[in-house]
Amino acid sequence: MRSPLDPLDGKKLNRFHWKTAVVGGMGQFTDGWDLSSASILLFAIAETFHISALSAASSLILSSVIVGNFVGALIFGPIVNKGRKRFYGVDVFLMGLGAIMEAYPLTSPRSYYRGSSLE
Repeated sequence: MRSPLDPLDGKKLNRFHWKTAVVGGMGQFTDGWDLSSASILLFAIAETFHISALSAASSLILSSVIVGNFVGALIFGPIVNKGRKRFYGVDVFLMGLGAIMEAYPLTSPRSYYRGSSLE
């Protein structure tokens, strides 16, 4: 029995394959980055707001990321259905740009820790 993917498997590697791999990979990357960056930054956030990293307030900070994803899906889900391909491209671009901006901040992260217990 033939697989529905046989026509794609038989073709030579072309621009469509690369574009699909990059867009799909960026989608996974940005979702993972969004969820993991909050937990990575939790200690800096806790130090800035003078709360314990193991407190209820820090749990609320982390859960706000998931709630934000949920609310964003509810709001933007119907919009995406009107132009999924275009909107997904814009979303991946903006999330990728945000990830790059987060990786290369204008000020040194060390400047936030001067005089703190994280120095």
